[in-house]
Amino acid sequence: VLNGPGPSRGVRSRARLVNMEQALLARPAVHSAMAPDRSKPTDWYVLALFVALGANQAILWFTFSSVSTPGVSEYYGFTDSTIDLLLAWGPIGGILFQPAATALLSTSQSDGLGLRASMRVAGFMSLLCAALRLLPSLVRDVLRRRHAAATAAVLSLAQLLNAAAGPFLMSGCSTLAETYFPPHRRGTATALAYSGGNAGQLLAFVIGPAAIDDRAANVSYLGPMSHLGHVGYLGPVSHLGHVG
Repeated sequence: VLNGPGPSRGVRSRARLVNMEQALLARPAVHSAMAPDRSKPTDWYVLALFVALGANQAILWFTFSSVSTPGVSEYYGFTDSTIDLLLAWGPIGGILFQPAATALLSTSQSDGLGLRASMRVAGFMSLLCAALRLLPSLVRDVLRRRHAAATAAVLSLAQLLNAAAGPFLMSGCSTLAETYFPPHRRGTATALAYSGGNAGQLLAFVIGPAAIDDRAANVSYLGPMSHLGHVGYLGPVSHLGHVG
């Protein structure tokens, strides 16, 4: 007895698709070990620290652009182009250090690297920036203005360090949300993480003009004000490895 013709090619293709769909539906849901079902208080602590680091990094970036240009020029002996350069180091440093930030965030958290290491790097780079920016305020006004080129070099290095911290923070928003928060809270966590830099820019344009006027003598307050803002970061950032 001869068998009839077999099923057509289209029928076989549809059958394979149905089998694949059934297999996918039958597969149990896989949850990431790094994504707990409920967020813990320490997770919000890490998020708050991340937002604070981002805000302070933005404040340090906008410092010289948020205050009176004549006052800054008189205090440091700078030209307008030098002040503009201090702001321009932000995007320049971001481009230069973005590959390193991406590579570090791609490493495993279990190796002591990843997001925790990125936050440490960003925190200490901004801290070094604020410390370097104090140096010109420690010399006499005459020497500072006479050696304006050296002062500009020190402040440029400081701003470059702070700019380098930017990619380590901005690139880690989604990683932080995925690592510390369950799926239904990741959208909120990501939005809050991104808000740190925006909040810092807002505060920079409020705090700077409120603290500094056209008098050059008050410009020296910007260095200590930025530096003291990092004191509270030293302990938390150094202990991020114990937060899980």
